[in-house]
Amino acid sequence: MECEEEAGGNETVGYNSTQSAPSQHPAPSTQSAPSTQSAPSTQSALSTQSAPSTQSAPSTQSAPSTQSAPSTQSAPSTQIKFGSSRMMHDYKGGPGEVRHLLRMLLEAALFVLFLLLFRAWWLTDRGENMPPGPTIYPIVGSKYVKKVQDARDMQRKYGNIVRTRMGQSEIVLLCDYKIIKEAFLKMEFADRPNWRSFHILTEGREAGVIFTNGQRWHNARRFLLRNLRELGMGKNQLDVIILEEAKVLVEEFKKFDGKASPPPKCINIAVLNVIWQMVASRRYDLNDAEIADFLRVMKSLHEDSTNIILPDIFPIINYLPNFIKKVITKEELVKKAVAKARAIMEENIEIHKQELDRNHPKDVIDEYLVEMDKEDSDIGFFFSEDDLMRTTFDLFGAGFDTTASTLRWMILYMAAHPEVQQKVQREIDSVVPRDKLPSHQERASLPYLDAAIHEVLRKSSLIPFALHHATTTDTTLRGFFFPRLSTWAAHR
Repeated sequence: MECEEEAGGNETVGYNSTQSAPSQHPAPSTQSAPSTQSAPSTQSALSTQSAPSTQSAPSTQSAPSTQSAPSTQSAPSTQIKFGSSRMMHDYKGGPGEVRHLLRMLLEAALFVLFLLLFRAWWLTDRGENMPPGPTIYPIVGSKYVKKVQDARDMQRKYGNIVRTRMGQSEIVLLCDYKIIKEAFLKMEFADRPNWRSFHILTEGREAGVIFTNGQRWHNARRFLLRNLRELGMGKNQLDVIILEEAKVLVEEFKKFDGKASPPPKCINIAVLNVIWQMVASRRYDLNDAEIADFLRVMKSLHEDSTNIILPDIFPIINYLPNFIKKVITKEELVKKAVAKARAIMEENIEIHKQELDRNHPKDVIDEYLVEMDKEDSDIGFFFSEDDLMRTTFDLFGAGFDTTASTLRWMILYMAAHPEVQQKVQREIDSVVPRDKLPSHQERASLPYLDAAIHEVLRKSSLIPFALHHATTTDTTLRGFFFPRLSTWAAHR
């Protein structure tokens, strides 16, 4: 053991002395003579280990080195015995030092990350002339607006322009009619946020008319307005379609005569049929089980829209385990709705492709297919079957929800205010014969009915939070600064 420690200690001293070797180790050179190798080689082997030291053990203790003299054994022994007990003690402390160093580096990295987050929060929250709102914290944002009452509370506290943040998405709520109208009149407030969740029907690709921006949106909007007007939207010829659906709906209402019941769900299908006949020349039976099931799925999808956009608001959700992400975003419900929507839209498009008469297009889908095939069409530059599928879905969604909700609010307020209902009925009876349904032609002669409809629209809450918009550039509104790509929503 002493020899091993001595060798280890000699090794750590260095190789700067070779003069003491001849005087200190004569014995080994005489004892190693019987070896198959010559004495000089034995001395050379020993000198590599003990030459630097003048405190080596007596030559009698070095005798065993005659066994390790051959070069084949001395080299390994030098490597194996390299660490003395003192050196081995230092070696055992190595992993601890590494862990300590890694911990220091991790703490430094976390500190720098904290400073960056604090700086981003400070610059965002303290920007000049930013709208007022609840305190914004790094990562989590501020108080969330989950329901209408949350927005109303903020409006009372901060005013008609309120800034809030959900995760990494800052949202400004405009809570006054005049302010909302002023924003809509500015082109700087006309874009949509570039959120992937808005394009789940086309797997993230921008398409359609509701959630698009720029020239794509301009072309789609111009095309739809032109063709819907030609097909009767806003004109008297649309009355024929509306009156037909009204007659069928009245017959359905008679089934509930004398019974307490919520407004029947067939209202949605009746409303859908009006616009769907212009879009696809098709109407559904009010008791169609397939379309009723699809409308139920769509309703659930609308109610859970917050869950769908969560990955855009909190991008970290995209890195969570898949089973957790599915629960948070309700992925199974979304997939079911998307599959049903695509199947219905694609079925209608395929039927139109097979029956298309290019010289006599009968509806919006026909007009789209004709325009899409024109090589010199500027309006059809972005047109494709994928875009057509999404555009028809946008019209489908617009048809079955908002107008049907308006009718439900009308029924509710008429039931809550029977005196108003009686006045409306007396006015209609005085203008329209009992054997005839009122139409667009009699609107000018029914001022009280017209006023009642507008009052319902004023008091009802069809869409508490309108679809999100985004600013196209840095801009201002009522003295407040809106950075480029600021997300805002109209709240009523």
